[in-house]
Order: sequence, then structure tokens, then C-alpha cells
Amino acid sequence: MSFPSSIRQLPKALTAFIPTALIASNTVLGGSPPTCSNPQLSCQNTSAVADTCCFNAPGGQLLQTQFWDTNPPTGPSDHWTVHGLWYVAAQSDIVATAKLIESRPDHCDGTFDQFCDPNRQYTNISAIISAAGQTDLLDYMNTYWKDYQGNDESFWEHEWGKHGTCISTLEPGCYTNYVPQEEVVDFFQKTVDLFKTLDSYAFLSAAGIVPSTTNTYTSAEISAALAKPRGVQVAIQCSNSALDEIWYFYDVRGSVQTGTFVPTDPDGSKSDCPATGVKYLPKGSSGTPPSTTLSTATTAPPSPTPGNPFSGKGTLPVTTGGQVDGCIISGGTWYTTGTCATFTATVSVASSRNNPPATRIPPKINDPPLTAEAVDDLAIKLNAVLSTPSTSPLFSLKQLIDTLVSAPTPVSSYHTGCLLENVSADTNLIPRQPHGRIAASFFTVTFPLNEHRLITCLVLDLAASKQLVAQVHRYFRKDGKHGGTVDLETVHRFQSCDLRAQYVHAVKEAGRGRTTMLGIQLVDVGILEMVELGGKRAVRGKHGFGNSIACVVGPEGVVFWCAGKEEGLGDWVKEGGAEVRTWEDGERWVSDFEKVVASEDGRTKGWNSKRFKRYRRCFGVDLKARAESRGWQLLEEVQPWVRVFRIDSVEVEDVKKWRWETA
Repeated sequence: MSFPSSIRQLPKALTAFIPTALIASNTVLGGSPPTCSNPQLSCQNTSAVADTCCFNAPGGQLLQTQFWDTNPPTGPSDHWTVHGLWYVAAQSDIVATAKLIESRPDHCDGTFDQFCDPNRQYTNISAIISAAGQTDLLDYMNTYWKDYQGNDESFWEHEWGKHGTCISTLEPGCYTNYVPQEEVVDFFQKTVDLFKTLDSYAFLSAAGIVPSTTNTYTSAEISAALAKPRGVQVAIQCSNSALDEIWYFYDVRGSVQTGTFVPTDPDGSKSDCPATGVKYLPKGSSGTPPSTTLSTATTAPPSPTPGNPFSGKGTLPVTTGGQVDGCIISGGTWYTTGTCATFTATVSVASSRNNPPATRIPPKINDPPLTAEAVDDLAIKLNAVLSTPSTSPLFSLKQLIDTLVSAPTPVSSYHTGCLLENVSADTNLIPRQPHGRIAASFFTVTFPLNEHRLITCLVLDLAASKQLVAQVHRYFRKDGKHGGTVDLETVHRFQSCDLRAQYVHAVKEAGRGRTTMLGIQLVDVGILEMVELGGKRAVRGKHGFGNSIACVVGPEGVVFWCAGKEEGLGDWVKEGGAEVRTWEDGERWVSDFEKVVASEDGRTKGWNSKRFKRYRRCFGVDLKARAESRGWQLLEEVQPWVRVFRIDSVEVEDVKKWRWETA
């Protein structure tokens, strides 16, 4: 999952480390956190602790994480910014209802709980803090807890929902005279209080490590400078050999609200920067500056009239303060010096959002035409499935998807488009015409059910509760596109996920009568790196191996859904790919998957007959034949990366939440 960049810090003098109880500012809230007598130090206890209001459980370690975002520059130029306060636990027991699984820091053993309480996924952080009278806190966050894409509120919501809801001492039941949402204020106040003691910019500067476009440093030098004030090691993270993140580790004696944060070493090697040649770039720099200078026109081109499309070929100057201050040199990159890129723009006309479905929409070749009658007929069948009583989430989901793909591909694709464009609406009624920006014809003509990320997103949408659907789409959409791929920044920030651990957990839950959904995504890092270095032209004639699949594990067995062959999900279902399998069959699938992505130092040795065979068994695709038929080449050195979205405790009512509109 990709994390937006966040808050930077205020200037602070270097201070020698002592274990410090960080006391939050006074609030106008009526409740009070627990009073803890003789609290134990988390991750260091030798006996079970029953009072989880005075002891962070199932874990113990917390990380104060910071960003250094240079392009676009975020926060003050001489300060790092806050990423968040991450909870890591001390045992592998899973207590959350829904979690986004990424291999981040750990339960003091390498694993990590996330999104632990869907009922407290608040979307009004600023309003909560303001209502508590904490205007100073909010002002600080508005200055130093900044999202690099400009959406601060969304980023704060993410940090609270993902990490804050997993801290046991912040549970509402831990407060005396609890006032709703006061734990949210405590979470942000504690994060800021802790952050103010960790002036990373000053720590580094004291060791002569300062931002530069020319100098480089060793990881050992950077780590030593950051360890010196606290007496323990930190973890540093890099993107393209450029330092961009720091993790400070703590055990906690008592509650997060009033306890003592004791600095501790990382519970294993968490740094991913190279040993030498680490860049520490100034904010506003994206690397080596261009060697040419910008030729600025005497008159800046006029801005297009709002609402009127423009077309033609030319450069795209950047204007700040009414003055031309550089130009776009590539997608998302602006330099004040350098050769301007030439772009070609064509007029595109947006389709109407509110018209009823057209009588006919151009179908794929060999597909029957899409008619309003066919649309209504499938909607009636889907609603009949949703109205049928059931006690099995797995069988309910299977029957719903079987019905969806039983119709001709344009009709199935049309209803998929209507669903995916309606997920953010307050209603559970799927309209006959999408309310979003993408018309249903986009799915039937350009983007049918043979796109693997879209299929995974669709299945998770059908299985997730309405409250979790938005999380699914934040995970599987990028730049507003359904099934958007992972970007290289996300890959560099997060370690590849251990799928087997997630499957073992799902089977354990199935043994207890519970149903679990897994959205599994396999990413071809080599392709991403080629695009990063040379743009899309660099991967012409190359074939990636990225894929994704949805899996449900329940007491009845295991079902997989995948885009599979050319006709996608429909063929996968018709050819038996979505039949119920035993848990042992699922284990064999996971074993094949592990051997497909088996690597040394993050890189596989390349493709051979066994890996092709296992890939085909996993995804229903003959990767070798597909590449050869298109005249494309697979990369000789393969770099796999995996992430998993997990939904625990899927219920029948979650699957049956939708209704399709009919004429």
C-alpha cells in the first residue's frame, strides 16, 4: 500500500536521551485515560498482562516514523515531517476485523496489525481535534504533518484508521467518563509530542550530514548520527538510493497516553539503504540536475479557458506567482532548468453521466450486442441471488459471481462498471448507469473482465462490508483508475508480503467457522524500474509477469477467482477455476505461488519450464506462449513483490449488501 508523505518537524535543539514520559496537552474532553500502577514494559514482559489498558497488547513496540520528501517538496526545507505512530505487537494472534497486510515492522516478531476497528475509521480528523479545543495541535499538524499530494485530511484518516485503532490502550473502554473520539486526539497529540523530541534534521546536521545534490553518505554514517542522541539504533529507508524515511523504535511502559516511551533497537534489520552512495537530497530536488538551461519564451502561453478542451503540440510551462518558473519535463516532473518536454494534446469529450444506458453499445468482436433488455435481465438474476437465504458467505459469493459472468461478456462487464463506479455512494443500489467519471461503455469496449486487478477489486467489493469497500478501492485504484498498478515508491517502502502466513491464518479461522478474503497481488518490479528510468518506451517489446487473484477461505473450502485467459473471469469460471477446493488444494496453490516468486536477494534467476508451469497453475495463463505470440520478451532477471489485502470475518450480509436497479 502506498503511504502518502506527511508531517515535518519544528526546529529543536539536540537533547541527550533519557526515557521520558510524554505528557499530552490539556484538552477540553471529559474523559481521562487509565491510571496504571506498576506498569510493565512492553515487549519485555515475562508473564501475561491482563490489563490491556495499561499494557499495549497484543503488542508492544511503537515506531515514530518520519518522511523526507523532496519531489514534490513537502514541509519546511530544514525539517523532516511526521509519517505517523505505528503500532507493532508482541504475538501473532489476530484480533482485528479487517487488515491491510503489508510486511512492515512487527509484533516484536516481524508481523503487524492494521485497520483493527472498522467502526472507528473516522473521516473527520480535523473536526474531531477542533471540537476538543486542540487548535494548537491542529495548527502544528497543518504545518508539519503534510501529505505530499496535498490531501492532509485523507492522510491523517489513514494513519489513525490503520495504526491508531490497533493500540489497545486507546480503546474507548480504557477511559473513565469516555467522550466519543477523544482517543483520536490522544493519538495525534502523542505522535506530535514524540515527534518534537526527534529532530532528525539537527541529528544529521550535527554529524555533518546535510542535504546536497552532489555529496553522498554511507548508511553507517547516517545510522550513527541518528543513534547518537538516543543511544539505540534506528531504521533508515531509501528510494533510488536517496534517504527518505526514518523509523524510531520504542517500547512503552504503561499506556500510550501517559506511559513512558523507552527507545529500543529495531527488532531486526529494517533498513534498506545501500551501504554506500546514499543521497540526502535538498527538498525540491529529484536527483542530478539537467545540464541544459531552460529557454524561456518572452510571453507565457495563455491559460486555457476553463471547461474548453485544447489540442495541439507544445511545451507546458509552470507558472508560480504569475511568473514562468520552469516547465514539465515528464509526467509529474517539473524542473526550473532543463529541456522542456514536448506534449501532444487531443480533444476528448466526456460522456453524459446521467443518461440511461444506450440501446446498443459497441461490443467486442464476436460478442452479441448489449441491449437494455439484456442489462435488466442480468440485474433481475443478480437480485434473485441476493434475496436467496443463505448461511454461507463462501457459497453466497460464489453464486453471485457465477451469475454475474453467466451473461455475455458485454453485459457482465457493463454491470461490473456500474458497481465499481458506485462503491463510494451512500446507497447500496447499483444504478443502471454509473454515477462516476467513467461510463459503462468503458468497461464493455475497452476494459472488460480480462483485467486481473479489476477482477480482484470486484470480488473484494462483493465480499467486503460497505464500510470496508472504500479501503479496497484505496488499495486497488491508482490515479482514479480501476485496478491501478503498484508504483515503485510503494515497492521500495514496503517489504514483500508473506502469503503463506496469511493463508495459514485464513485456514485457522476457517477451522473456527469464520470466512476470510484475500486479495493477492504479484508485481513485476523489473518492469516498474524500467518505466521509472526510461518511461513507457523502455518496456516496448517486454512482457511483465504481474498478476492478481482473489481467494476466499471458509469452513467449506477454498475458492480462487482470476482474470485468467483472454475472456477473463468468464472463462475462468466456465473452465472450473472457481470451483470449491479443499484447504489442502489451496495449500498446493500457495506452494506453487511461492515457487513462482522464489528469489535470492529479491531477484529470481529467470524463467524455466517449471516456473512457467506453476505460473499457469496459479493464474490460468501460459505466460511463455502469450509472450511469444505477441513477439515480446520476458525479462531475464525477475524481481517479484507481493502484497495482500485481507478481510477477516466475512458475513453473508456483507455479500448480500448490493441491489441492482432495473427498469
